[in-house]
Amino acid sequence: MGKIIFILGGVKSGKTNYATSQAIRHGGPVTYLATGSAGDKEMKRKIEEHKKMRPKNWETIEEPLDLISRIRKITSKIIVIDCINFWVSNLLASGMSKEKILKKTSVFCSLLLKKKIHTFIISNEVGMSLVPVNKTGRGFQELLGKVNQVIADYADKVYLMVTGIPLKVK
Repeated sequence: MGKIIFILGGVKSGKTNYATSQAIRHGGPVTYLATGSAGDKEMKRKIEEHKKMRPKNWETIEEPLDLISRIRKITSKIIVIDCINFWVSNLLASGMSKEKILKKTSVFCSLLLKKKIHTFIISNEVGMSLVPVNKTGRGFQELLGKVNQVIADYADKVYLMVTGIPLKVK
């Protein structure tokens, strides 16, 4: 069986640094599956920062929507998926229903376990955030919270990052 290590936290809480360091500790080839898209200058800068954080010998795959198909093709035994909140946002923007996104999340997690790979999944924790002022923001926050719960249920370990410190939740 594969292993899922789920790493949650707020913005700039150290999620990616922690996932990267843990993947390095496991040794062997690593595939970094990035879900964000450079839609503006700020996002482009953030993507460049993240590229500098990971070793040059890691394979990087940029996939904003179809994680399932991409994962089926990955041959490395270690994957870092960064991050679920962009994936969920991209799926919503593509017109996918919340129900279908939740179902896709279960399929995605099942596939990771069947492939016998070690996966570090990164997502933003939204349960401690401010409640967004508009319906779209509140809908996204609620959906991401549910997606995170699905992943946490499948995960072998769950860590909450607080100021760069991992707190083991599960």
